[in-house]
Amino acid sequence: MKQLRSLELLPCFYHYNLENPIILRSNSVNHLKATTTIKIRVEMPKLQSFEGSLSSLDRPDENPASLTLSELKHLILCDESDLISITTVQSIFQRLTNLETIKLDYDSFDDEFFDVLCDNCTSLRELTISPNDSGPQNDCSMIRLDLTKLTKLTKLALENSLLDTVNLPKSIRKLKICLSFYNQHEMIQTLIDSSKSLEELQVVFFKAYEETVSLLETLSVLQRLEVLVFYGARFEESSFLHINAPLERVRQLRFVGCKLSTKSFLGIQEKFPNLKKLQFISC
Repeated sequence: MKQLRSLELLPCFYHYNLENPIILRSNSVNHLKATTTIKIRVEMPKLQSFEGSLSSLDRPDENPASLTLSELKHLILCDESDLISITTVQSIFQRLTNLETIKLDYDSFDDEFFDVLCDNCTSLRELTISPNDSGPQNDCSMIRLDLTKLTKLTKLALENSLLDTVNLPKSIRKLKICLSFYNQHEMIQTLIDSSKSLEELQVVFFKAYEETVSLLETLSVLQRLEVLVFYGARFEESSFLHINAPLERVRQLRFVGCKLSTKSFLGIQEKFPNLKKLQFISC
């Protein structure tokens, strides 16, 4: 199939106990989605996007030509049932020399994983860390990130409530965070630290967490902000009076799945004097 450009491997209901992974080879495939439970390895030099297990991108053999996947730019990592060592993780990321976007669609990662990612994926422009279903089991389960080496990163989505202290590069323009009982102080400090560059902010309120005062009091430091979005928060008529100074550049304000006592807030025109678009979605 020399003309094949896209390939999708679906989950299999049968369990195969294969001693060695199946090696998929193609010189034409650009896009591969492999959510199958069968262990595979990939030898596809033209691959541009991949969705599946990170272990699938491990070197299939000792062939020197298999060292890099230089055209792979977009990566979605699903549940890592095939557990691999941090040394293997490093070896895989070293193959991906031109990655631009990564989405982590599972939450079984730790600080060491991100250290390796940041050391080897310095071309990243977008990073998404998907939501988790539950809070931390103990203080040790909170994850601290230092992303300052990702100097080309402009768009970052931190949707996981297990994220604690996060150090961001100055390049960040668009940020999505998750506020919870466990990390609210650290996430608000992250906003303050990125105040000089941030143009778009999306805030997700994790489960029953609804406290907005601290966040609203912080917003006035984001003087370059143009787009502001809230998910799942509770707002009263007077909530926005907590903003200490007008946000002159904000053009879009959006509420998604929020609990609102009213849709006519006090001081909204004063706090957002140049607002052009106000949206309420599923509120």
